Amino acid sequence: MAINLIILLAVSCKLKIGEILGLKLSDIDEINLTISIKRKLKRVGDKNKQ
Repeated sequence: MAINLIILLAVSCKLKIGEILGLKLSDIDEINLTISIKRKLKRVGDKNKQ
């Protein structure tokens, strides 16, 4: 669970830094990023269960 939180924090920090620098992602990119993160977290969760 800790790994998941670290990944989410790292990604949210990157997004915030990007916004500060004026490199706003389009809504589509953010949605795709969110979906891919959820898939990765699900895979990590599945590995932890085994």
